[in-house]
Amino acid sequence: NQQQRGKNEVDLFRNRGLAFQFLGKNTEAIKDYSIALQHAPDDAETLIRRGQILAKQGNHTAANEDFTKVIRADANNHAARYWRAISRSADGNLEEARSDISKAIKLNGKQPSYHILSGELTQKAGDTKKVIRAFDRAITHDPNDATTYRRRGAAHIQAQNYLNAISDFTHAFELQPSQTDVLVQRGHAYLKADQIRLAIEDFELALTHNDKLAR
Repeated sequence: NQQQRGKNEVDLFRNRGLAFQFLGKNTEAIKDYSIALQHAPDDAETLIRRGQILAKQGNHTAANEDFTKVIRADANNHAARYWRAISRSADGNLEEARSDISKAIKLNGKQPSYHILSGELTQKAGDTKKVIRAFDRAITHDPNDATTYRRRGAAHIQAQNYLNAISDFTHAFELQPSQTDVLVQRGHAYLKADQIRLAIEDFELALTHNDKLAR
């Protein structure tokens, strides 16, 4: 009975913390998560949730302690490695971040967000070909994410693959026609590919869309 009551309290504080987190009330969320962890100090979900908020607040040391505690208890927890990679990257520890996301992908390679983060971290290292491959894998697992097409398109421009960039920006615009700034990106790619008339058409189309949105 007492054990069940303790479990119910853990669930209550964790779930209320989650609700606070969704509402952006991070101080209240951390307080509830911390109470839940007093009763269940190894609860992976609560540690990861609290770590997410701490990292967002810039407290990367405390965030990484939460993520690391989860990983020590379960080396196969790919979510903790993913979030620790984000925190480590924000804190400037790029090598450790790349190591974490690489292990997360080995544990669960079907998460598009893991490949996107891998691409972003690789981009900071200046390896454009690997960046494109990472975004390739992300798109394989989620072919309907316009943002990933845009990111890959930008990487293609860096690699001077202008026709590939145009194709990616076209896909992005088809998926999210309200995002008119992708037309500017595609127009830029057309310029690089010496397709001046098409570039002008995109820039004018972007202006037309923006005028309609402003009305």
